[in-house]
Amino acid sequence: MKRNIHNSRAGASFSCLGILLPSLLFQVMNAYQAGAATYVVSSTADSGAGTLRQAITDANANSGLDTITFNISGSGVHTIAPATTLPAITDPVIIDGTTQPGYAGQPLIELNGASAAGNAGLRLIAGNSTIRGLAINGFQNDGIDITGGGTNVIAGNYIGTDASGLIERGNYEGIYISGSSGNIIGGTTVADRNLLSGNSDAGVYLLSASGNFVLGNYIGTSLAGIAKLGNTNNGVVIYNSTGNFIGGTNASARNIISGNGGSGVYLFGAGSFNNAVQGNFIGTSRAGNATI
Repeated sequence: MKRNIHNSRAGASFSCLGILLPSLLFQVMNAYQAGAATYVVSSTADSGAGTLRQAITDANANSGLDTITFNISGSGVHTIAPATTLPAITDPVIIDGTTQPGYAGQPLIELNGASAAGNAGLRLIAGNSTIRGLAINGFQNDGIDITGGGTNVIAGNYIGTDASGLIERGNYEGIYISGSSGNIIGGTTVADRNLLSGNSDAGVYLLSASGNFVLGNYIGTSLAGIAKLGNTNNGVVIYNSTGNFIGGTNASARNIISGNGGSGVYLFGAGSFNNAVQGNFIGTSRAGNATI
């Protein structure tokens, strides 16, 4: 298990978000284009042809920014329940749950870790990857671990809830970033918003991580941003990390960080400085006119 939180220190603010974010997105979209391939997940089985496990394995083996899409037959939500830990992502990849037929803004692909022992759901080591449009829940460890590389995009996911965004199915941390920089969690459009709620510790945990962006997310609320579906401890934790942006000066970058069991944003450790926490609604509904 990781850590409990007790003290806080505010960080400094910055005004260069509008310059840095497009640059980082450009890097992600254009990295490693040569040799790219597309792998289609057509089965909810744990292993074998057409599974997510096989697609990650194949993408790791093929150098380049590959894409994993979904085309599982049948309507409604499709649950993939790994029996063991999925392979770590060691080569850049886009995993795009919005490609599942019938997708209309809410995940139709659920990654449930109830049977996957004590490891994280998706583990990003390579960097320059994108995870989009998934519900990731029930993992004893973190929903998504980012522990290497950097400049990953995590957008449009429900992490710690079911695919409706209304029922808690917590991971330990929602997203855990350690020693990695330039990652973008969320974005400035509704389509990029992550729902980071119902997790056992924090929605987002930054450890020795610099220059990351947490933008436009609902952290600790239900899908509509008007009711509590809190992370048990804190909404966002910044520990011995510097130069991170939580929110921004534009309303589109605002996080709603409410309903959590501890702090909304918790900063601690002597190495936590020059972090910008700006423009967020902390402890209120999405409109900022009611408490959660």
